[in-house]
Amino acid sequence: MSGSTLTKAGKKVYLYRNTGTYGTPVWNQITNRRDASLNGTATEADASDADSAFDETIVVSRALELSTQLKWSTGSDDWAVLKTAFMADPSTSIEFAVMDGPIATTGSTGHRLTCQITQFNESYPAKDVLVADVVAKPTPNADHVPEEYTVP
Repeated sequence: MSGSTLTKAGKKVYLYRNTGTYGTPVWNQITNRRDASLNGTATEADASDADSAFDETIVVSRALELSTQLKWSTGSDDWAVLKTAFMADPSTSIEFAVMDGPIATTGSTGHRLTCQITQFNESYPAKDVLVADVVAKPTPNADHVPEEYTVP
């Protein structure tokens, strides 16, 4: 094998929710998920002036969106926890970790972010299993902002 390029299947990425506190996390792996994605976007402002030869842009804010598809499962409480968080008024915040390896393994890297569930769309297909498309977005948190995280 030439080179040192490594690839990883998406199903080998780990999605967790914290059932403890930020300082003392208790990570529960969400195993009944199908796909997951963490999408980042930036809001831009036009920084061009009369002397600009090209349009110039500065980033004024960033947004993250965690999305996943959950399979309904009697053996997992993730469906109920995430749906309850979505339905709660006021909305309940949940801390997530999206990692490239087990969160108990030193050197695993990924992202930690505290979110509120902004979408919980249930689907009842006739020829597939019951699923929910879930979207979570960061919410104000006194403990931390979304961050890249490496297990110490």
